Formats: sequence, C-alpha cells, structure tokens
Amino acid sequence: MWCGEMDACLEGEQDPFTALQEFELTNFDVNPPQNIDNRLNALAGLVRGHLPALHRNIITALITIDVHARDIVTDLVKKKVDSRSDFEWQRQLRYYWDPQTDTCVATMARSTYNYGYEYLGACPRLVITPLTVTPDLYILLFLIL
Repeated sequence: MWCGEMDACLEGEQDPFTALQEFELTNFDVNPPQNIDNRLNALAGLVRGHLPALHRNIITALITIDVHARDIVTDLVKKKVDSRSDFEWQRQLRYYWDPQTDTCVATMARSTYNYGYEYLGACPRLVITPLTVTPDLYILLFLIL
C-alpha cells in the first residue's frame, strides 16, 4: 500500500524530501523518463487491453485510488513535507496493512481503526476530488469515534 511506502520515504536514511520527489516520479509521474515504467501508467496499459469485466473494474478502482494518491503526493512535495509527523501528512486518511492482525487499518492523525470494507459498492462511479475528500470532515469523524 502506498501509505507505507510514503512513511518509508519520510523516515528513511535518505533525505525525506528527495525521497518523496523520487517516489512521486517513479509511481505517479504522467511523463516519466523512458527508463521508468510507473505504477499508474502500468495500470492504464492493462485497462486498454482485453480483460474480463471483474478485472477491469478492479483495475479501474486501483487507478482511481492511485490518481488520488498522486494528487496527495504532489501536494506534499509542493508543501515540502519532510516528516511523518508533519500535519499535511497526518491529516490524510491513510490505509495500511497490519501484518500482526492480518487486516487493513485506517489511520488519521493519532487515530487508527480496523477497516471493515464498508464502502465497496460505487467504485465505477467513484470520483475522488478535493471537494469529495475533505480532510477536516474525516478528522472530525475520527475524533468522534
């Protein structure tokens, strides 16, 4: 999951800001250098091919999530985030795989909850934009829980 990779960039031995820029380039850049085949372009290439409907829907949902992740990472690079504790990173709703419980957890700020796969029905119609994802609302909801 990309959130764990982001944490590794922000807490690794390399300069966090440089690692963040490299992460953006190798995973989400629309026009990467020829020697880099990034994740987003690879998924787009799969969708252009012949796929069963279920696989196409799954990959389309992954593309939607990765486009949202790209927007977050681009924003973090613009704001020069260089730490996991930076509010700009903490305010994001992040998903991690917890190997100890073998489940997905949702994290925001200091709150962590088991993800119960509650929202799976509208993937073909799902659009993630700054207007549909308001971190302030999610922060409030996490505080209430």
